[in-house]
Amino acid sequence: MYTPHGYNLYHYDINSLYPYSMAKFDVPISNMKYFEGDIFKLGFTPFGFLFAEVTAPENLNIPILQILYKGRTISPLGKFTGWFFSEELFNARDNFGYKFKILKGYIFDKKKK
Repeated sequence: MYTPHGYNLYHYDINSLYPYSMAKFDVPISNMKYFEGDIFKLGFTPFGFLFAEVTAPENLNIPILQILYKGRTISPLGKFTGWFFSEELFNARDNFGYKFKILKGYIFDKKKK
């Protein structure tokens, strides 16, 4: 488990990032659909909330995906399952070397607000 620590750190309030992110990036808006199985076989990239089996790379120094485990939020290494936003999973795969298998989820139409 990664435990953040440091000396002479700066701490920032990031509440204003939410309106900025909603204006700049797509958000789920409507037409929710539940699915089970490998959604990639249908030929499109899912956008929504996905339950996935995730494998973190062995050499990862600071894990980025978080799950709730026994009432605590942790950033595990190895293999684990959890609910994630699709863009969070794709970022972890494309930029940090995570691998995942989507088991089920809820997909939505998307739009910039």
